[in-house]
Amino acid sequence: MERIAALEKVKALGPDTVVAEHKRPGGLDVVYSLDASIVYGRDFQSLIDVGVYDAKVVYEGIMEKYGGRVNSQASVSGCIVTVKSVPKL
Repeated sequence: MERIAALEKVKALGPDTVVAEHKRPGGLDVVYSLDASIVYGRDFQSLIDVGVYDAKVVYEGIMEKYGGRVNSQASVSGCIVTVKSVPKL
């Protein structure tokens, strides 16, 4: 959630250009990237919020919605790291 909050703060500043850290080769540095990143982050977080603590299940949920991602390995890594950091009740 901290990442999403940070993106929302940047968006609130009203930038004209946003340089993306991860993007498709040749991708544009546009403000729309903030909105897309916020939506992706919320979708990812929603899987964790409903109690999905299996990295493979989180990955499958993300790939179902964002299967066209160029770097699916980055999604795998993100799922593993996120699931490991979620406190288990």
